[in-house]
Order: sequence, then structure tokens, then C-alpha cells
Amino acid sequence: MRICTEIATGKLIEAQSGEAEPGALLANAVAAGYAPNDIEERVVESAEYRTLLDATQPEPTYRQRRARDYAAELGQEPGQISAIGDTLDTILKQFNQQRLDGAPMIQEMDDLLAAVLTIKARHPKP
Repeated sequence: MRICTEIATGKLIEAQSGEAEPGALLANAVAAGYAPNDIEERVVESAEYRTLLDATQPEPTYRQRRARDYAAELGQEPGQISAIGDTLDTILKQFNQQRLDGAPMIQEMDDLLAAVLTIKARHPKP
């Protein structure tokens, strides 16, 4: 695996597998606006490439971390939203019951319940 990195930060700029011509990644980086003295091209093993690639991934947002944990702790695989949807459905059912019992709702909750019930009516459970 041939890679091109920024010298000061170690940031991965580009990678090519196979028979990449030496100097090709440097030329690409210079064409993209990097100064030639700020970058380096080298050959690395797949484990080092994976480490560099992982470092370029942004830190998950709090929403992504919450979604992952909600899904995992509610019995679903990460990436699946059914457990979260089921949880929200239960909460909204409770609020709707309170509304039907005459409890006052803030306008945003009343509007949300109306929208959810409209969608559920459009797509009932089989």
C-alpha cells in the first residue's frame, strides 16, 4: 500500500493499493494544493494503513453514540433503529393516553402526537 501523508500532522492524504507509481501520490497532493516539502509518500503494511485510516475517521457525535448505546442496550444491533422507535412509540402512547384523559399538553407535544397519529393511520400495523 502506497500512502501520502502530511509530515507535520501525520494526516493521511491519499492511499493507493496495487502498483501505484512512485511519486504519483505526491503529484496528486501537490495538485490538490499541498506544498511539496509538507508531504511524504511511502509504502506501508496493511496494519499501519488501517491505523492511519482509523485516525482520519471523525469522532462519533453524541447522537451517534447515544443511538449506538440505545440500540445495543435495548436488544438490537448497532445501526438498527427499531428499538429506539419502539421506545419512542411507547413514550408517545403514554402522552397520547394522558391527552385523551384530558391532561394539558404543551403545543409542541400536541402537534407531535397529531403528526405521529396521522402517519400511523396512513401506515397501520399489519
